Amino acid sequence: MAKGERIEQFLEGRIAKIKGIDYYKVLVPLDSVRKRNADCVRRNINAWKDRRIITRHNELFFIPLDNVAVIDIESTGLSYDDPMFLIGVGRYDARRSAFVYEGFFARDYYEEQTVLEAFIKRMSSAKAAVSFNGTFDMTRISARARNFFIEWGWPGEKHLDVMQALKPYKKSHGLEEMSLVAYEVALLGFTRPDDDVAGEKILAEYENYRKGGNPEPLARIVRHNVLDIFSTAALYVKLLRNPEYFNQSLLDKLSL
Repeated sequence: MAKGERIEQFLEGRIAKIKGIDYYKVLVPLDSVRKRNADCVRRNINAWKDRRIITRHNELFFIPLDNVAVIDIESTGLSYDDPMFLIGVGRYDARRSAFVYEGFFARDYYEEQTVLEAFIKRMSSAKAAVSFNGTFDMTRISARARNFFIEWGWPGEKHLDVMQALKPYKKSHGLEEMSLVAYEVALLGFTRPDDDVAGEKILAEYENYRKGGNPEPLARIVRHNVLDIFSTAALYVKLLRNPEYFNQSLLDKLSL
């Protein structure tokens, strides 16, 4: 890493503090994402914001954008003992009148507790959560919080795991896998940029950064998380627009 180079130079955001310990808060408005083929993602989320997707078929399952948090995490492994270094949250920002990504980023392991506390505080105003494979993520967050004696009792009945809701679509349309990337292509017509980071490289890049390595690959991991959040939000809109394809019982759980 060149002298003076820090992750903050590659990401929009600011250093924040809880109980005297720093973490980095990343801020990315939806409209700043100009990746190729991203128009469908933006259109779907903006339709959600403007309430243009409500019909007599889905009005019971519609969550106002300002009530929901879209969640995705990045961690150093799959065990509950493995630290998390990034929790991404998609929320409606009334001041900007826009959907915004907020990333709670631990630049080293000692910042994980602060990231968890900041995330849980942010979630206190949310009435429902949407995720992709977040059934696992939410359990991981709770387990890591308990590791620091932090209580987080998120009501699971107000959480929609989009991956689970999309299972009927995989079968009926012959998709070979249930990954977020596969659904992005099939439902949104969105393809990831060439520099998107593969999941198996995330741990190595984080460890490299912690040891003084080049921060730019880690910044790409954060941008990967940004796309995860925006794509998951857009897929929720597709669920509402095409309920005949999806798992109705899971949508029923979100009725507020």
